[in-house]
Amino acid sequence: MESGRLAHVIAVLLVVLKSCSSESAPEEVAPTPANPPVTEHYLAPTDDILARDVAPDFTFAVWDSNGKICILAKFSASFKITYPSLGGEEHISVNVPEDAKVKGRCGTFDREPLLELSWTGFRLFMAFTVVNPKEKQDTWELLSMELLYDTTNPLFDGATNVGKKTVRTLEDGLFATQYGKSYFCPSPDVIPMYNSEKEKMVLARMKDVHLQVYDVQMGKFSPFQRCSLVRIGGLPEPFAQDETVPIAVGSTLAVMAVLVVIGYALWRNLATRKADYDFME
Repeated sequence: MESGRLAHVIAVLLVVLKSCSSESAPEEVAPTPANPPVTEHYLAPTDDILARDVAPDFTFAVWDSNGKICILAKFSASFKITYPSLGGEEHISVNVPEDAKVKGRCGTFDREPLLELSWTGFRLFMAFTVVNPKEKQDTWELLSMELLYDTTNPLFDGATNVGKKTVRTLEDGLFATQYGKSYFCPSPDVIPMYNSEKEKMVLARMKDVHLQVYDVQMGKFSPFQRCSLVRIGGLPEPFAQDETVPIAVGSTLAVMAVLVVIGYALWRNLATRKADYDFME
């Protein structure tokens, strides 16, 4: 009886020891396979992201959020500025540099496009508009042009009443152009600019003006509408001249000159013959 109970206890102990040894034994870990190659996936580039219009050489350009040019401008300009000094009125001339910094805002039919050029001590703003957009009159023009400067600048030698100044145009209808076309003029009229007291303080002279502020296609100027007048030696002359008139006048003068020469030759011939006849008598 006692021996049977002892055998049973020993059997239970063996089972417990076996189970403990199996739990404490380290599990075999399967070898970790090499990391699989990682393929990097990129978004395919789209034309909208990369197709930023390239501005033509020597132009001032404004881009929209899609990289498309919405304003193109190419011109040279100088401003003759009058300012008071201790010795009376003085004048300086300032040119827009080719490397002026460009800012701007694209325009729509209900928002005016803006072009801003800035350089040391000066800022030039040009605002444009569509004429009567509700009536669908497809014409755009210069709404206003402003020049900001500071007479504390050393350029204004001996200036009195120094400080920041703003002058702007008062004339309407400048650079009027058919919608979808660019404006071109070799030498527009001189543009006066006035201070807040309506005193003329600046004269703007522009040359070789090429502008387009609406419907720019592929970053290039559209076919241009040329101004009606150009200036030669400071005097306005019509650009589109009818060549028929000067040709007709020149031809008439040439014929008259030939007739005068022939008439004079005939008169001399007759006069000589008459003199010879009188001498013989």
